[in-house]
Amino acid sequence: MSKRGTQRPADELREQGRAIVGALLVVGTTFMYTMETWWWGWVLPTTHLLVYAVVGLGVVLAITRKVSFRRTDATGGEGAKEAIRRTVTDFAELVLQSFTAAYIVLFVFGVVELGDSLIVIARLGLVEVVPLGFGAALANEVLQGDERATRRSVTTTVAIYSIGAVFIAGGISPTQEIELIAAYMEWEHAAVLVLLSLLVSYLMLYELGLQGERNRLQQRTKVWQVGQAFLVYAVSLVVGTGLLAAFGHFRDAPLSVMVQLIVVVSFVSSIGASAAEVVIQ
Repeated sequence: MSKRGTQRPADELREQGRAIVGALLVVGTTFMYTMETWWWGWVLPTTHLLVYAVVGLGVVLAITRKVSFRRTDATGGEGAKEAIRRTVTDFAELVLQSFTAAYIVLFVFGVVELGDSLIVIARLGLVEVVPLGFGAALANEVLQGDERATRRSVTTTVAIYSIGAVFIAGGISPTQEIELIAAYMEWEHAAVLVLLSLLVSYLMLYELGLQGERNRLQQRTKVWQVGQAFLVYAVSLVVGTGLLAAFGHFRDAPLSVMVQLIVVVSFVSSIGASAAEVVIQ
């Protein structure tokens, strides 16, 4: 029986979550913060859209043959039929994970609404699924490694969170998309985005088996772990606020708009801050 056939549900959920986080981090989040990608979903001729999706997903399939989002042992003894079956299954799951990540974020942003036609929703999903698929396929290569992790002071930890937040959010914060997404969002969407930011940070640090997780969990209570997720978000709020102010987004903006802008940029900066803790050893 294959390793996957004996896999525990918790491990399966961890792998699915790791791929979704990879989809968001590697390429997907910055892609979804780009207004032109939404317009492509709305106005790109159907033939062009299908060609883009087929070619792009073909490349993702090729990557999936070499790199799996799952933790696997060497498969040199694996038969040809089993290898094909595994690749097709992993690819199908990558596509599902990518669509899931895309629709969650686009719905929270207010770009996709429940009243939209299924055709429009499908078109937007096809635009986003390719870059998200790249990230999901590369999740293990980017986010996993050995279990070594260095004990750090609070000051060093905050500095690393800040570096990651600036690295990911720095290229997004000057754009007008931040203001457009804030305009699309209702307050309930903003609240969900805050919770989603905290959840993703917590999962990346403590639940998805990413690099250094064993050391981060060592002798840490659940309360401490949740507190670290809040610390990540607090740093992301400060960094996001600074970036927005630096690029003039607060000029003549009422307080309510400023809060929504900060929430929008803090989602992506929190992903960057959490990723920095994972990859900087």
